[in-house]
Amino acid sequence: MSETPVTPTQKWLDAVSMLALNLEMEPASVTEKLLGAKIVKAPNDIGAATLCDEEAVPNDDLFAAFSDVPKPVVRKAAKEMRKAAKPVVEVPATPAVPMLPTAPVMTFGATYIIPDVPAGSNFLAALSASKTLTVDDVTIRAALEALYADNLGLSDIPERLAEQMEAFADTIEEPVGDQFMEVLKFVRERRYAEINVDSRLVTKARKAEVLKRLRLLPKAVAQFHSALSAWNEQYESERRSNPLGVLGGRVIYPPADDVIAAAEIVVDCLKKAFSGLGVQVAKAMAYEGLKIRETLERPELPALTGSPNRELMLKKLNCSLRNADERTEHSIAKYVIFVATTVYRNMPSGQEGPILEALYRVGQTILPWMRGDSTSTDRSPVDPTPIGGKRGGGRDTGPYGNADR
Repeated sequence: MSETPVTPTQKWLDAVSMLALNLEMEPASVTEKLLGAKIVKAPNDIGAATLCDEEAVPNDDLFAAFSDVPKPVVRKAAKEMRKAAKPVVEVPATPAVPMLPTAPVMTFGATYIIPDVPAGSNFLAALSASKTLTVDDVTIRAALEALYADNLGLSDIPERLAEQMEAFADTIEEPVGDQFMEVLKFVRERRYAEINVDSRLVTKARKAEVLKRLRLLPKAVAQFHSALSAWNEQYESERRSNPLGVLGGRVIYPPADDVIAAAEIVVDCLKKAFSGLGVQVAKAMAYEGLKIRETLERPELPALTGSPNRELMLKKLNCSLRNADERTEHSIAKYVIFVATTVYRNMPSGQEGPILEALYRVGQTILPWMRGDSTSTDRSPVDPTPIGGKRGGGRDTGPYGNADR
């Protein structure tokens, strides 16, 4: 026997009407979706109170119920509904402390840790497993890896390495070995089957174009960080002006609207970089950079180039791979990926303050990169630009016939 429909109460209709207005839907349709998603048991007063309670019904539940509506629209609709549901309390005017602007109030000392990102072999595994051509964490990480390789001049390393191995073999009057042939194969072929990218699509011209777009990323990130710095300055100012609140264990964070809006600058820059075949080319360049780094870790290479140790070998190759650079690269990846994927549209409601406070601290560690400084300071300004060829001119195929077309 079918259940008898429950007539919605007035409180339910009041709550749902505000939600429906902002979602541009009929109240009956909204009620049907909420009941279907089991957000509430019935459209009554208890259901209305539950729906308007953010702890009982977080935004993620509403995102699932209205999956066909953009999340920002659902988030704004829920905010307006809860705002309307709060009772208005008349507070007599007093000449004491002026009212502060509305903002999320968090317990002072609450911390948030920006999620880590895979590096080295872990990222190579993630890159190999990635089958999508959409822009996601792995794609953005690949673009940054390509940019690091560009800064470090990695693309020319295999050819220089082969030259030095051949020269040393001539010096000691010995034939080149299998290791030389492996390096030579990398120089001449540049295959990307491991990461599901067709090497025929990864031409020299496309590499250069994607890098040209990616070189605008530090400036875009700097613009975002400027908005974040302004937010942090306001936050620190309010802390200083309210020492009793801080001592009491509570702090009021400024609104995050301007910071969230500024994240679009970073997202737009990445979208332009990935347009056309940008996703495939960025993945290919990231793969090249990772494999070159992996090659340079091989313990037998210094002896094969006539160098007493790895440090002197890298110096002869005019390549700087320092731990400090790698730490900076890791922080850049954490910052940019978090801005593009979380700050832009997915920050958990009520946690904006601690999140932005943590993000600001990470951003302060990568300021030189935002200003356009390379993550390596040891390269000569006339060094060839990696991956895409030489800046300001063509690049010949060298003695080993580089595969870039």
